[in-house]
Amino acid sequence: MKRLLRFLKDWTLPVAISIGVALYFLFTRCLALHAAADVLTPWVERLFPFNVFLILWATFTKVDFRTLRLPRWALRLTAVQIASAAVLLGGAMMLRDGGSLVVSGALACVIAPCATASPVVTGKLGGNIQDMTAYVLISSLLSALFIPFCAAMLAPSGVGSLATMVQVGVRVLWRVGAVLVLPLILGCAVRYWLSPLYRWVVRHSDLPFYLWCLALATTSGITVRAIDQSALPIATLLALAAGALLVCLAQFSIGRRIGHCFNSRVEGGQALGQKNTALIIWATSTFFNPATSLAPGCYVLWQNIVNSWQIHRARHVKQAKTQRRAGE
Repeated sequence: MKRLLRFLKDWTLPVAISIGVALYFLFTRCLALHAAADVLTPWVERLFPFNVFLILWATFTKVDFRTLRLPRWALRLTAVQIASAAVLLGGAMMLRDGGSLVVSGALACVIAPCATASPVVTGKLGGNIQDMTAYVLISSLLSALFIPFCAAMLAPSGVGSLATMVQVGVRVLWRVGAVLVLPLILGCAVRYWLSPLYRWVVRHSDLPFYLWCLALATTSGITVRAIDQSALPIATLLALAAGALLVCLAQFSIGRRIGHCFNSRVEGGQALGQKNTALIIWATSTFFNPATSLAPGCYVLWQNIVNSWQIHRARHVKQAKTQRRAGE
């Protein structure tokens, strides 16, 4: 039993992904559960945003907003993101059909904002939650500019109008603001005015992480559903998944290298590599070719496999240090 609990603790994220995928196939392939799936699906879709809200609230409650500042590495990461997006946007505009779709999928994974849950993983890895929270806010605002511009440039009629860009930008900004601002305000209120609740959240420091695992299981099931129900050729699906994997590994690697220059290796990797896939899946489904959303859907799986490996490695490094100190 202890070995099972240890395994679940070490590999929580892959287990969450596996549960989400397994539940999707269980409810869709088992005829006896089809009626239950019809009843549960709307409830899952309604409760998912509330779960994300709780994750952010629990995270922001522990942040001292008086100390927030622009991280030193933020400008370099932003420059890399803009340059990468420009290259991929040019490629998507020049290519046609399947090639354009695959490159557009990679572009979506680049222009997505930093994940709102990234401070949770950063804290698990021993990084600076304050810096990550500041970067999440900055990255979300920047994506409200990136997404409408790219959507307008890839519109079937060519370059979109300024009015279209503004309309899309406002909708993206509204969705980001609704997700970020209210938990931020309530987190501040709890920290400064509700001390008993604040102490309870601090005492249960892993609460945001396990709430995020629940959200990850849900997202994994939704991603597999999109792939399972897609009418795209297998070759195109594999190309979208491979493109998302390459972008994921590149962003984590480049982010960690840039962060290393500022003694912020963990923060740099999470800032550039961990993406708000829920937002970009919605944006690509709404403003791009809907099939493009399969790439950030696959990115969900790739980024959390990377996160799982990082958390597992960090935990074992910490245990090895503790054992060395005990032996001295």
